[in-house]
Amino acid sequence: MTGWANSSPSAAPHWKARQEVIASQDQELQGLQEARATLMQREATLQDSVAQLHEELEQVRRELAAKQLEQGASARQVEALQVELHQHVEAMQAIRRDIHQVALQTRKHEGETRLRTLTRDDAEGVVHLLNKSSISIGRGRECDIRLQSGSVSRYHAVLRVSHDAVIFEDMNSTNGCFVNGRRIKRQLLKDGDKLKVGAVPLRFAIRATQE
Repeated sequence: MTGWANSSPSAAPHWKARQEVIASQDQELQGLQEARATLMQREATLQDSVAQLHEELEQVRRELAAKQLEQGASARQVEALQVELHQHVEAMQAIRRDIHQVALQTRKHEGETRLRTLTRDDAEGVVHLLNKSSISIGRGRECDIRLQSGSVSRYHAVLRVSHDAVIFEDMNSTNGCFVNGRRIKRQLLKDGDKLKVGAVPLRFAIRATQE
């Protein structure tokens, strides 16, 4: 007869630990799939907004031709709609890039355990291990990562962490969040990205370890 009864006693803790790792990774993968579904839903919403803006733009143009309105005011209205349309299209493209990167990372890192860190990129050099699904950053005592700087809001930003992705999101801070020198509202992070929370420099890193 084969089975657990014939296994060595030392195998039981290893088997249990293995099952816990698998369960944890399944949970993280489910969180990633939910994040991906949310991104796709935002893309659909933006597509509706783009279509609506196209209709409004065409309506303004028709009214301009039919009623021969004052050129200056109408031109400004058309220009404002074009700018808003361009912003919506850029946001939609950014979401599509995030979806694509998440999908690539999911396939690439299957079977790996990845260690993610956020390091103070200054004299302090403090290293923070990103081991929770939601990590708050700010000056307030309740934040997971506290940054004592006048440029940092009490609840400045949040990191949303899953097995295959880390998303850096500004929580309507005063001095903003930056990735590689560009101010962002929400950004999927890559290994080596340089962040700023207010004026505090940070560096994001990923290290993959095989199970």
